[in-house]
Amino acid sequence: MKSDLVEIRVDLLVRGDRAVQVRDHNTGKTVWLPLSQIELTHADEDGLGWVVDLPEWLAIEKELV
Repeated sequence: MKSDLVEIRVDLLVRGDRAVQVRDHNTGKTVWLPLSQIELTHADEDGLGWVVDLPEWLAIEKELV
């Protein structure tokens, strides 16, 4: 079963070997996300923002949607 992906704009706070800590631009919520479940890319060419693509189930679990 394929999961729908959710795109969220975030600030990258901490990057570890297996997870990242991010702050959601919309909710202000800070969460840890496993790198194995997400795709993290720069939102802007200047590198100030980030976009996280993650499965909808994970976004719901982390209360980001």
